[in-house]
Amino acid sequence: MDNLIKSTDDVSTSADDEQFEMFCLIWLDDNTQSEDNRDTEQRLRSIINRVKKFQDVLQCEKYIKERSSKDRLVMIVSGRLGRIIVPTIHELRQVITIYVYCMNKKANEEWSQDFSKVQAVITDLDELVSRIIDDHKIQKVVEEPLCINIFNGQSTTGVNGKFVFSQVLIDCLLRLKSNEKDKKELMAHFKKVYGGNNTELRNIHEFKKNYSPDKVLWWYSRDSFFYKTLNAVLRNENIHMMFLFRQFIADIQYQLKSYSTNTTLRLFRGQRLSKEELETLEQNCGQLISVNSFFSTSTDEKAARDFLNAPHAANHLERVLFEINADPKMATTKPFADISSFSAYPGESEVLFMIGSIFRLNSIDQSSDDNIWIIQMTLCNENESNLKNVLLHMKDQLGTGETNLHTLGKLLWEMGRLNLAEQYFIRFLDELPANHRSLYNLYQDLGRIASLTGDYDKSVAYHQKSLALEDSNKSINTMDTSECNNQNIYKAVIHGFSAENFRRHCNGQGPTMIIIESKIGKYLFGAFTKLVWSNQRGFKQDTDSFLFTLTNPHGLLPSKFDINKSQSDHAVYHSGSGLIGELHEFYLFGFGGDGLSWSNFLNSCDGVFSVRRGDLFIASDSTDQVEA
Repeated sequence: MDNLIKSTDDVSTSADDEQFEMFCLIWLDDNTQSEDNRDTEQRLRSIINRVKKFQDVLQCEKYIKERSSKDRLVMIVSGRLGRIIVPTIHELRQVITIYVYCMNKKANEEWSQDFSKVQAVITDLDELVSRIIDDHKIQKVVEEPLCINIFNGQSTTGVNGKFVFSQVLIDCLLRLKSNEKDKKELMAHFKKVYGGNNTELRNIHEFKKNYSPDKVLWWYSRDSFFYKTLNAVLRNENIHMMFLFRQFIADIQYQLKSYSTNTTLRLFRGQRLSKEELETLEQNCGQLISVNSFFSTSTDEKAARDFLNAPHAANHLERVLFEINADPKMATTKPFADISSFSAYPGESEVLFMIGSIFRLNSIDQSSDDNIWIIQMTLCNENESNLKNVLLHMKDQLGTGETNLHTLGKLLWEMGRLNLAEQYFIRFLDELPANHRSLYNLYQDLGRIASLTGDYDKSVAYHQKSLALEDSNKSINTMDTSECNNQNIYKAVIHGFSAENFRRHCNGQGPTMIIIESKIGKYLFGAFTKLVWSNQRGFKQDTDSFLFTLTNPHGLLPSKFDINKSQSDHAVYHSGSGLIGELHEFYLFGFGGDGLSWSNFLNSCDGVFSVRRGDLFIASDSTDQVEA
């Protein structure tokens, strides 16, 4: 641990904790570890689960500045430390409210009046807790980040790419069947994050015992761990947690569809946005947006406005009223419904939109009467002209019917999330029985990802497994692949590019898998021979040898090229230079001054191996320099 961090500072926030709740309460005080304050912490955690305690100003400031602008931080600070830290963090978007908890109210009101986020200077603990409870009811409504993606054309790159991928990802997850393993993992996350929070642990126990799909809207509208965590996961775009939540998201979708209205609704949502967030919307007026979370609105315009005008609301933000025209005919795949009768709070006249709902920004104007910004939107669907073709192209890759972990992994690969793609491929491997027909493609994809991330040893291992599955009758299947994987007998860049070094390490060894990385371009290719290497010059017969390519910059798939049986007597040439193929497809060990090897792979020309000139560029040139 860094020596600058005092042992009394609570800075051990896990990644899971960060992702599970949007709101966090920061408590900076010299006495946070006192017995009275520990009791108070339990009371505060019943309001906001994430409570972070600090006694050191610098560590507290560092923690706050490292939080995302999508986080919402509520701060309690002593008068003395508040004078130091408030000026340094006051303008940060993630800081929404500050309470000064002190002994001298008058003195601290004098300096704090210059900072609009300081909501109150309080000397009584019960008053502090009561004030936080009241203010948080408003914060949960008006302070939610507006997490949207924007579509402004036909391209699938940049901002449009995020829009399209978010739509396709939700579709993929909703068609991916859940299982008990996933649900157990999610429950374990809940218990870990809310450990020590007795109120929420009781809620989790009740949820585990009594949950049923028809109760999902009740759980969602209840102010407990389920609502807090699901919304935080969606806003943080935590894909793995979305994956674990997918069955409950599907339950909400089903309920919204079942209780959807038949009439067009005019709906409202009061929200506070930063100037930057508002400017982003203004710059994209007329365009389509998709909301990346469940989108809560009300049929009651007055109630929506009342939230904006509530006392102690965030005066440093712009007041915004969304006016939405929602025709149920547009809700073809993303339903919406009035959930008031199913809600834990039935008097709120709440209409909930499905994740990924698409709207068109019609206009953005500021009212001259009360300076509230009015944003008018219309519900749309995926059949919008420019959007339709792009989404159809992406969804064609998902196919129809149920998806699986391989489908999800390939989508994440397209999104550039290679580590996550690999995670789901491996998860799928663990679920499949031996010799399942999907294993071959899974191993190939795992090999390609390993190569793209620079782990060539792992790439080779996966491709060996896929090649073995491709033809179980080949001798490749009889190799002791585990021994081959674990015994790297020769590496030219380490052992040296010379016949002497090659003979020292390879003579008497076999079978052999040879891997070559090109120095020009991103090529990875090689060969296999079952023969034992020797100094005996001349061509050797090997009916089971083959060439293969793993990666190349042309986007071609990994491929295997078998020996032409009629010419298998020219498969391998044993000499001081180590040749593969009659026409020296791989000249492995040169004697030139540069010490490099080279490849003449394309000279095969319907020769020893079953690849023709032009079939596949395994290297960038017919005489490309390579590293063995």
